[in-house]
Amino acid sequence: MLTIVCFIIACISTITAIFFFRKSRKMEDNIRQAEADISHFLLYPEKVNKKSLEEGVCFNLLNQVRELEEQLLHERYQKKQKESYTNSFIENMAHQMKTSVTALQIRLDLADFHTKTEEEKAALKEGQKCVTRLTEEIERVLKSSQLAAGKVLMDYEELDLEKLISACIERLEVIAHKRKVSFEMKGELPKKYFGDGFWLMQAFENLLKNAAEHTKKGTIVWVNLEEKEGDIKVSICDEGEGISPEEMPILFQRFCRGTSRKAGYGIGLNMAQDIIKSHHGSISVKNIQGKGACFLVSLPMLYGTEPYKIVRENERKL
Repeated sequence: MLTIVCFIIACISTITAIFFFRKSRKMEDNIRQAEADISHFLLYPEKVNKKSLEEGVCFNLLNQVRELEEQLLHERYQKKQKESYTNSFIENMAHQMKTSVTALQIRLDLADFHTKTEEEKAALKEGQKCVTRLTEEIERVLKSSQLAAGKVLMDYEELDLEKLISACIERLEVIAHKRKVSFEMKGELPKKYFGDGFWLMQAFENLLKNAAEHTKKGTIVWVNLEEKEGDIKVSICDEGEGISPEEMPILFQRFCRGTSRKAGYGIGLNMAQDIIKSHHGSISVKNIQGKGACFLVSLPMLYGTEPYKIVRENERKL
C-alpha cells in the first residue's frame, strides 16, 4: 500500500505542475477531474478494495496523468511555434519600416538643405522629430523581438550597477518633472558587478519609467538597493493603484497591456524580464497594501565572464 501511496503522491506533484501551465479550459477540466480522483483515492483508501485495484484504478489514474502530460507537451510545442512565427513577422516588419523611415529621413534632410523661410524650417524640424521618435519605437520593438528569440548575446563587463541605475533616473527627469514625481534611492551596491551595461540600462529604465508613469502625481518612486547572501537586490516601488489580480499572472507577457496600463505597446516589462534572465537573475512583482506595485529584481554576483558560461552550461544540462 505504501508503494501505491508514493505513486499517487508523485501523480499529484505532476498534475500540480501541469496545472500551472494549463492553456485551455478542456485541459483544466481534465486536471481537476484527475486531481479529484486522486484526492478521493488518498482520503478514502478504505473504500478502495482489492477488487477495485485489480480492475485498474491506479492504471487509469496513470493513464490520465500521461494524457495530460502529452497535452502539455503539445501546448508547449504550439506556443514555441507561435512565438517563432511572431518573432519572425515582427522582425521583418520592423526592418521594412526602418528602411522606409531611413528613406524619409534622407528626404527631410535634403528638403531642409533647400528650405529658405523660417516657417518651412520649423515645420521640417517638427517632421524630423517625429521621424526620430518613430525610429526609436521601431528599434525598441526590434530589440524586444531579438531578445525573445534569444538572438542577443550579452557583453559582460565590469560596471558600477548603482551608478547605472542613477543614470537611468537622470534620463527620466523629463517624465518625472512632467508628472511631478521624484525618485528616492536608498541603500548601496558593490562597486564591481559584471553584466551588460547597455542592456541592463534598458531593463532598469523600463522598470523605472513604468513606476513613474503609474505612481500618483506628486508622489515618490522608491528605489531600494542591497546585497544579500551573494545576490544583488533592487526593488522599485510606486504609490499608484497597484496591479489587479487578473493582470498579475500575465504582466510580463509581451504585448500585454492591462486595463490600468498607460499608452505603450506592452513590451517594456517583457524586455526587462528577458534581460534580467539573461543575467541569470529573476524579476517578480507584488502589491503593497495601501501603496502601489513593487518590482523586485534579484541578480547573482558573478565575477568575470567565465562564471556566466559555467551557469549557462549547467542550465543547458538540466
